[in-house]
Order: sequence, then structure tokens, then C-alpha cells
Amino acid sequence: MNSIKVFVEIGKKRVFVGAVDWPGWCRSGRDEKTALQALIDYGPRYAQVLRSKEIEFQVPTDGSDLIVTERHDGNATTDFGAPAIMLAYFVCLAKASLSPLDMNRWHTTYVDESLASK
Repeated sequence: MNSIKVFVEIGKKRVFVGAVDWPGWCRSGRDEKTALQALIDYGPRYAQVLRSKEIEFQVPTDGSDLIVTERHDGNATTDFGAPAIMLAYFVCLAKASLSPLDMNRWHTTYVDESLASK
């Protein structure tokens, strides 16, 4: 298994972790340890969505495959229950590297269809 880079967003009440190279694979917990475990536990469900799009994803079996590469202070949004700091980062990155047409295709293909299947 290859290492998976993850970010940590630390609020006063809640911590979010997410895979830097796998948008949407993000979980939370009361602390970093429980958030990382939640990310691992959610891996099979995330893999199932990717399989439906024929994207290969190997689910980590334990935390040794997760490498924390970034830590950020969260804000009120983090404590409310949503990632705030890294979500803004991903949106800026996506806007910088995708044309509006490609951004629309990505949203339609991965977000809309995933939500519709629930």
C-alpha cells in the first residue's frame, strides 16, 4: 500500500482529517486519533463510490498508511461540523487547475451521481 497524505484541521471541539489527493474522503472526530480512525473506517465506502467510476483505490487497513502532511487551525465552521480551511484550499486549487467546463463535468460525474445513489 502506498502512503496516503492527509491534512488535519483542528477546531476547539472537533478535528477533521482528509486525504490530500482524494477529494471528498474526509472524516471527523473529537480528536486527531478518532478522526484518523474514522477516515480509515470510511475507506471501504469511499472505495465503493470510486469503483463505480472505475477509479482504483486501495483502502488502508490501519493508520500506518496515513501520513499527516499538514495541520491547520480550524474555525467556527470546523467546530460546527464541517471542514472549513482545507475545503477552501481545495476549491481554490480546483478553480486554478480546471476550466469551468471541466469543473462542471467533475461535479456532475462525481458529486451529483454519488448523491443520487444514496
